[in-house]
Amino acid sequence: MKVFFADDSKVSASPHPREKMNDLVSVGGVVVDADAVCSLENELQELCASQDYQIPSRENVKWSPTKKSWLRKNLSGEQRQDLYGKFLDIAAQHDCQTLVAICDPTLSMATDEASNHEMDATLLALERFSTYLGKESGLVVVSRPGGGHKEADKFLCECVELKESGTAFVKFQNLAQAPFSQEASRSRILQLADLVVSITTSKVSHSSGYADKHFEKIVPLFPESSRGVKGGVGLKIHPSLRYRNLYHWILGDAYYVERNMGTPLPQMDKPYCKSSERWR
Repeated sequence: MKVFFADDSKVSASPHPREKMNDLVSVGGVVVDADAVCSLENELQELCASQDYQIPSRENVKWSPTKKSWLRKNLSGEQRQDLYGKFLDIAAQHDCQTLVAICDPTLSMATDEASNHEMDATLLALERFSTYLGKESGLVVVSRPGGGHKEADKFLCECVELKESGTAFVKFQNLAQAPFSQEASRSRILQLADLVVSITTSKVSHSSGYADKHFEKIVPLFPESSRGVKGGVGLKIHPSLRYRNLYHWILGDAYYVERNMGTPLPQMDKPYCKSSERWR
């Protein structure tokens, strides 16, 4: 059995150096073999408690910690970046895979079943997890949404309904049960998921130079198709008509595959055909 630990991320349009890049919302994280969950959690906790960091047990390790957080007050920027890199190294050592779905909330949604763009990104991430599982079964653990218990209950109720009905593309029959939530402060693996989805979203938006070196460690963890393509498989950016060329610049994909048909990238009639930053 595989377990998908997932969190969400948002990036506003204002800092984007990519031309005509809009706001982005995303959901993603790490897939762990069930037998490795305990070892992964313990090793991440040991790293946090080590002499190098001495992070309190309930302190939430985040890509963008608040100014009042222990992490921001007690660790320098360089120390935090070093910590994030070690989190990703430990993930690789435990054979984790990464899945991230990113949506442009200013444009139409990918799935008719989604009530908003955040749920749309959630469904796209769950579709990728279900496809990745194949005939194997899986569980989904999501970071408890902000906004209090009512907001969390509403989100989980939607997840239960979607687990039962599926989407037009995937029926989620290999999910053992509907996704359930956990406070991120109680799970170092959910904190790892935050790093993965936040770093990936920053890289796609090109909003943080700090993300570049960490993203290099994430790319090998994205699953790929039999054609060697990661775009749409491990990393989904919606809508693909607008953003598919970014798979070439960000992931190194040579083809965009749709309905078993491969088209060479970059596609010269699509945005970002000449560079990752220029619209045309």
